[in-house]
Amino acid sequence: MPRRRSRRLLLVLASTLLALVAAEWTYRLTRVSALSPTTHPAYVQHDEELGWSYRPSTRARHHSPEFDVEVRINAQGFRGPDWPAARDARPLVFVVGDSIAFGWGVEEPESLPGLLRAQHPEWDVRGVGISGFAPDQQLLLLRRLRRQFTPDVAVCVSCLNDVYEAAGNVAYGLRKPQFTLDGDGVRLLSTPGRENWLHAHSLLWRAVTKLIWRWQFQRQPLADDWSLVRALYRTMCRDFADTQFVLVSALDRLRPLAEGEHAMRYIDVGEVLPAGGAWIFPVDTHWNAAGHARVAQAVAAEVAIALATRGR
Repeated sequence: MPRRRSRRLLLVLASTLLALVAAEWTYRLTRVSALSPTTHPAYVQHDEELGWSYRPSTRARHHSPEFDVEVRINAQGFRGPDWPAARDARPLVFVVGDSIAFGWGVEEPESLPGLLRAQHPEWDVRGVGISGFAPDQQLLLLRRLRRQFTPDVAVCVSCLNDVYEAAGNVAYGLRKPQFTLDGDGVRLLSTPGRENWLHAHSLLWRAVTKLIWRWQFQRQPLADDWSLVRALYRTMCRDFADTQFVLVSALDRLRPLAEGEHAMRYIDVGEVLPAGGAWIFPVDTHWNAAGHARVAQAVAAEVAIALATRGR
């Protein structure tokens, strides 16, 4: 009898393991091409400081009913062409943010950084947007990049998700850094650290954790406390005193950042993309090529003013 029970237990365990392996490979074959630039395994990698980053020199395609675009990650780990080895005399402009700054749903030349680069060759425009990045991750990313490059202008794209994502240490099922308010600034509470084995090796497990996070996210009440987000942006301005900041947002809660000692130039997306226009993908809701083009015009005007203010 004990041997029969052991055999049954082994059979159950083996069947369960085979079922999990089959589910994993089925998911990899059928779902990976539809994953977003927050979780796509072809180029998204774990980052012990930032939570996730992009694997340099990789490519993928993103398919959806609304678009089919190529994603090329350059040698520096960002979408777009490779950067020159050294800075030239041109002003350096960074475009920072999440999936909007990344250009989700459009080809890179149609994105905000791609358009600025093509329309203003007198500027050295570099897109450093990483999908899903809240202002806390953007702050840490700019600090990392400062080891080599400090931009003359940083264009920061902010979205409604920022207030939720900055408040916790998990987003999209991935661990991320977390800050807390510290006076009129911020203090780092935690960083992601090493990736656990299951998350590193199972795309299905990543999908499950992302679904759980999304379910929890959707159940949250509408957040109205933007004090941490504002403090993160003010910290950026203090940390990069020689950089002019342009904030692109449709959130009135961030408008006060256009005032005070560490003011950011402010672009109201609601005014640039008025209601009723075909500026977004109807289902996906990210900016389409027309939306990026219209915002790029407004951003270019503000960047020119910022550079003039800076004496460049």
